[in-house]
Amino acid sequence: MPQIELSSSTGLLNCNYTISTPTSLSSTTIDTHLPCILFIHAEYLSHEVFEAQFADPLLRTRFNLIGIDLRGYGHTTTLAKEGYTPAVAADDLYRFLNALKIPTIHLFAVSIGCHIALELVLAHPEVVSSLTLCTVPPAQEPPEVLVGRQEVFDFWNDSGPHQGGTTTEEDEDLDEDLVMTLVRGIQTMLFGDSTDPLLTALIGYGTTLAKIVWAGSPEALTSAYVVLIDWFARRRIFDVATLSKIKCSVSVIHCEDGIAYALHKSEEFVDMLRDAKVDVKFHQVSGPHFGFVTNPELINPIICERVLSVVAPNSPLPPNEVNAAKRQVMDTPFKDCFVKFGYRSEDDVDVDEDLDM
Repeated sequence: MPQIELSSSTGLLNCNYTISTPTSLSSTTIDTHLPCILFIHAEYLSHEVFEAQFADPLLRTRFNLIGIDLRGYGHTTTLAKEGYTPAVAADDLYRFLNALKIPTIHLFAVSIGCHIALELVLAHPEVVSSLTLCTVPPAQEPPEVLVGRQEVFDFWNDSGPHQGGTTTEEDEDLDEDLVMTLVRGIQTMLFGDSTDPLLTALIGYGTTLAKIVWAGSPEALTSAYVVLIDWFARRRIFDVATLSKIKCSVSVIHCEDGIAYALHKSEEFVDMLRDAKVDVKFHQVSGPHFGFVTNPELINPIICERVLSVVAPNSPLPPNEVNAAKRQVMDTPFKDCFVKFGYRSEDDVDVDEDLDM
């Protein structure tokens, strides 16, 4: 996946990103004739978490799909430091879009990524054409959820010495029992009791990256604290007056089986948007905190519908194409990352079955 060096508000920033188009698995430029969707990842996992979106022909055959690793995540080499807020992350994304000469964007964001998306659209409304927000955090993080997040970080802190210089390899000194305890907790929060092979691969790959990015030095540990705790505890609280500055259409998705954020909190947020005179649609779907991973057949059509409502309002999505999107998959730039963790796409399984016949 390509890298780009940006001049950010805090200095040089080296970012890892992905662009997939209908004709290119991984590109450094967009197809200028097609709308662009930027996917903003959340806590714990980098932008490979959007495998089920990049693999879906419902999205891939219509749009440029763009993902980026935020500071302190994945293969972006710049660590998060104290003072790195969702607003700073939004500014990083704005500079990224400018560097790639992308004039307008549709956003899909999840969990804390929703806060980054809101900061971006409030700071630069001319850039954002639509918002689709999944699992929106409430105005204030529930105390019990913050306690859980702190416990995850404490386990990570206790898992190794986190001293010395930065490393580009997995830290061999980590206590694997502690690591696996916190991984099981994260998996339950994000994915519930689902046993889909993609989830196993995501967690395996994410754990491998965490051992590189968040271990080996005090600076790496601080980076982990900032993006896992500070972002949630110290984010800005939006009021109706602030939200009234949003001029694009918004879709809000609540995943009904998520254990972190209650339905009424999503409804309160939607009510605030309506009070702010924002054009908003509210969707309830089955699925856990990261329902876009476990139930993409429910969420991807919502993403597609929101974008098309802006770029082609008189061209509704045919129902048969929604069904086709559930049955088919396309190769993604992330697929090779997951293979060693046992992941095979539906097409790979179908090919194996055909060979066995």
